[in-house]
Amino acid sequence: MTSKINEKGIKMYTSHPWELIKTLFLVFTWIVLGAHLELIGPTINVLSKQTNVTYNGISTILITRGAGYMVANIAGGITQNIVKKHPEGLLSFAFLIAAITMFATPVIHSLRLLATIFFFQGISQGVTDLGGTNLMLTMWGNNVAAPLNVVHLGYGFGAVFANLFVQPFLVEDTKFDSLLNNNSTNLIKEEKSNILVPYSITSILCLIIAIGHLLFSIREHRIRRDALKHHQINYASVSTSVANGKQEIGRLICAIITIFVPVHVALSGLWVCGLTLAITWYINVSIGLTSTSLFVLGAFTGLVFSPTFPLSFGFINQRLNVNPLLVGFLLCGAAFGAMLFQKIAGVLLDSNPENFPKLLIICVVISIVFFIIASIISSIHQRKLKSSENSAKIKDNKYDSNINEEEQQMEAYLKNNGEDKN
Repeated sequence: MTSKINEKGIKMYTSHPWELIKTLFLVFTWIVLGAHLELIGPTINVLSKQTNVTYNGISTILITRGAGYMVANIAGGITQNIVKKHPEGLLSFAFLIAAITMFATPVIHSLRLLATIFFFQGISQGVTDLGGTNLMLTMWGNNVAAPLNVVHLGYGFGAVFANLFVQPFLVEDTKFDSLLNNNSTNLIKEEKSNILVPYSITSILCLIIAIGHLLFSIREHRIRRDALKHHQINYASVSTSVANGKQEIGRLICAIITIFVPVHVALSGLWVCGLTLAITWYINVSIGLTSTSLFVLGAFTGLVFSPTFPLSFGFINQRLNVNPLLVGFLLCGAAFGAMLFQKIAGVLLDSNPENFPKLLIICVVISIVFFIIASIISSIHQRKLKSSENSAKIKDNKYDSNINEEEQQMEAYLKNNGEDKN
């Protein structure tokens, strides 16, 4: 770990090829994660028709997904030894659950059953974040900010893939809606057949990712077994929509910036840009949105807000001794905030969508306040650590000086005795 901290620039990453290979596969993992989580966005109208609910009702299944996410992280915090030892196995388990939920979603017409399915999808997301984040922290240590941004970069690509891939099927659905002669029974059948294809393909992709992480897990298990036999292998050296369209660009930019710029500086700049963007949303909604302004604002929303999550982990990791329990606690907080935001957003979209920018401004301001408080507490803590280290050094120096004085006195005494004898 210490040798990695001392390395500079890009060399600290290129000198660890096995970690780079695993990080690259984690990028593909997050691509599929973005696909299976964001597939609900373009198909939300189909799912609401299948279950006969409004946007407020659909927000319920998103809340249950957040609840599953929170449960997974609480369980991960309790069983942190398992998370430390078997992150690849957890990732394989998570995507096996995701494959099952994706395959089952298109054929469900009950809101309660769909909410249950999304609860398990939330568990899959929570286990993925917990296992993947701990794996990245194990491999890269204090240098995790840049590779973590690159991994989360994959989420944006997956979200774009989901939106583009599902569009042809939704176009067919629109055509069927326009045919007034079709009865409701035939319409529901067409909707089932429309979303069944993209959901099934996404399910297959999740299964492939699960198999890949299972192979990594088997390899790591063999390495640990050989290490126990021979006591020679150091395991740490070998283990270890429009807005969505701009997410990957924002994360890529921050991944490059954080190699050369301190994480807290990059995060401060992002929050300032986020507040400016939220105010811009409010102004444009007040005067009237055009298609051009909606496109530009949506692009910058993904560009600004997407890197905040991985950068926040990098910020925390540099100031605390991060373990699975702390990671689970942080992810639980994110899940609770997401559940609250989704419920409020669902109510706003059904009542008055123009109030949505106000909600965005409030959330950004609260986040900035908490970031400032965290920075102040961290600064005070670091000053105390430095002062204690300096006081310890002063004591050591005094002790050394006392020893030197005693040695000099002893040498003088021996010298005087020698002269007296002569």
